[in-house]
Amino acid sequence: MCHSKHHHDYAAAYEGGTVALGGERRACMRFPFWLFWLIWPLAIGLKWLLPLYASVAHELLNQVGTNWSSMVIGVALIIAGLALIWRSR
Repeated sequence: MCHSKHHHDYAAAYEGGTVALGGERRACMRFPFWLFWLIWPLAIGLKWLLPLYASVAHELLNQVGTNWSSMVIGVALIIAGLALIWRSR
């Protein structure tokens, strides 16, 4: 359990030594709850972008449905080209 009250050796500071006050905090990792505020812009963005992506996916599926043989050949050529580039390294 993480406690905010720690006992420090303040006597070392009076003798000229350095007391690390933030050293214990690194061992105590807390979740940054301010990240929850990022959920609202993400939800709004998904609300606006999801219909756009759905229409794009619909059009792509229509293209693949009518020209599926040329799409398969194109994808096969791209994969072959990437394999040749990866092989030459």
